[in-house]
Amino acid sequence: MRQGDFITDYEVKLGAKIAEVLCGGKHYSRHSGERTIHPSTSNARAFKSLCGEKKTQERIQFTLKTGKTLRN
Repeated sequence: MRQGDFITDYEVKLGAKIAEVLCGGKHYSRHSGERTIHPSTSNARAFKSLCGEKKTQERIQFTLKTGKTLRN
């Protein structure tokens, strides 16, 4: 997608973070041997780390002002 210029470099970073959360990150269920999603850990960490990014803050501010998505 990036090579075709369909998404920005920052969208690649966002996609990687989302994939990490959906795949369970580094958290594994010790009881079943399967990966699990832990909303209180992986999602919260991912959200917090993205909120600290200038580009995420710019996206949020732009969307609140205009109702549109900023492609930065």
